[in-house]
Amino acid sequence: MTLPADQIETLEFERKYLIPHECIAAAIGCLGAYCRTDERFPASEVHSIYFDTPGLRLLQEKSDGDLYKTKVRLRWYEDPEAGPVESTSFLEVKRRVGARRLKWRRRVDLEAAWLSQARLTETRLRAALDRIEIDPTVAVAGLRPVLVVKYLRHRWVDPVTGARVCLDRSISV
Repeated sequence: MTLPADQIETLEFERKYLIPHECIAAAIGCLGAYCRTDERFPASEVHSIYFDTPGLRLLQEKSDGDLYKTKVRLRWYEDPEAGPVESTSFLEVKRRVGARRLKWRRRVDLEAAWLSQARLTETRLRAALDRIEIDPTVAVAGLRPVLVVKYLRHRWVDPVTGARVCLDRSISV
């Protein structure tokens, strides 16, 4: 996946940092003290089903540290205590060029409660890619569900810059 230089300049910046497990509580405390809680997107449990080629080409882009990377996923959000935040899910295509990103997102008619129990072999998962218009620069033919990821996400907004800050923890595959 390559993009023209003028399109790269319009992409958002995204940075990711690793924090040792024993420092997570302190990081949450600091972020809570210096940033305001993101009221638009409350803390939640994030669930994603990632799609890839049979040869895992998209995963290889990530693990090789390629400049250009693409992710295709179904995503839904749950309150850890109350269940799905919304009944719907989203199909997302995330494209990265270095530290810049473009995220394309569409609602999908797969209920979060069903997705939480679905097996990766369910034909409805693959069919979700066929029923919705995907970013035309991303080839989805042959993609299939390969991986389920779940984590808790806390969100804040920097009061000075307006930048969104997220801290993800308890990540499981």
